[in-house]
Amino acid sequence: PAKVIPYLALLTAMIGIWLIGLADDIWDLRGRQKLAGQIVIALILVAAGFKVRHLVFFGMVIDLGILTVPVSLLWLLFTTNALNLIDGADGLCSTLGAIICGALGVLASVNGHFAEAAIAFALCGALLGFLVFNFPPASIFLGDSGSLLIGMVVGALSIRCSLKGPAGVAFLAPLAILFLPLLDSAMAILRRKLTGRSIYTTDRAHLHHTLRNKGLGDRGLLLVITLLSLITAAGALASQAPGRDW
Repeated sequence: PAKVIPYLALLTAMIGIWLIGLADDIWDLRGRQKLAGQIVIALILVAAGFKVRHLVFFGMVIDLGILTVPVSLLWLLFTTNALNLIDGADGLCSTLGAIICGALGVLASVNGHFAEAAIAFALCGALLGFLVFNFPPASIFLGDSGSLLIGMVVGALSIRCSLKGPAGVAFLAPLAILFLPLLDSAMAILRRKLTGRSIYTTDRAHLHHTLRNKGLGDRGLLLVITLLSLITAAGALASQAPGRDW
């Protein structure tokens, strides 16, 4: 049935992105190689209906038209790599992933998307269980296979969780929920472009690096970033009650 296709596509994408991450963990793929694989997987999701056709901002409905596919593709690529880039300290990506998935699960439930809510809560629970071993000092690590998987799933779920029928996607709530990793990634890309470096190069100026340079240990920076993420997630969910984007 047509209703099953998006979930089969999501399962296929999860396996595919995990394999790309695993290959990178083993053989250290080049940035362009990883991106090419991510584009193919993201296109599978877009073809299966994970599309942002309209955006609802502050009561205004913006029809994306021919920009539907590129905007949807860019969103999936951005979220996939945002969670991967912020995975630079013990427990950080798994904690943020759990908070984001929990918030998306609530958002999906409020909007009546119960299958998406079940997937989000399941991943949230899996990450909390993993955090027992990933909390600093960690004994098990996500690797790219784990962080890329989390990013791809939350990107796909954020599109489905905020669907408002034919009107479009009320995108401010999932944008706020994902704000911290997205901001960190956007600043990393901007920083590298302004200094004439490739966006694929690594640096030590991410949020967790900055907090560590201020004297915080792994547990301290994890606490700070967790609190910041909880604030953005709580604000996004609180806006759903009165139905006011502001």
